[in-house]
Amino acid sequence: MRPLRGVRFEMFGVFTEFVPNERIIDRWSTAVEGSETYSFEREGSGTRLTLSRERRSLWRLSVLDRLLARFEGREDEQALTRLKTRLESDRLESDGGP
Repeated sequence: MRPLRGVRFEMFGVFTEFVPNERIIDRWSTAVEGSETYSFEREGSGTRLTLSRERRSLWRLSVLDRLLARFEGREDEQALTRLKTRLESDRLESDGGP
């Protein structure tokens, strides 16, 4: 997550599970704590990446949870689009494509 300009942002996280080619789980804590699960599934000649999150505000502010969900959803879509573009261009280069 990108911090707001001028706002100090600290985070602690740890990877709690790693299953090669299948799943990565991390737990993290800031003013909001939670976990993320990245799941990988073979799909045709590629891989489907699925991201799921669980979170709760340490301040017990449901409004904060909803705002973060909206913000992170947009940020996730942008990050995954950039990652997909990068991975596909790397694959084309390694295959000798355009």
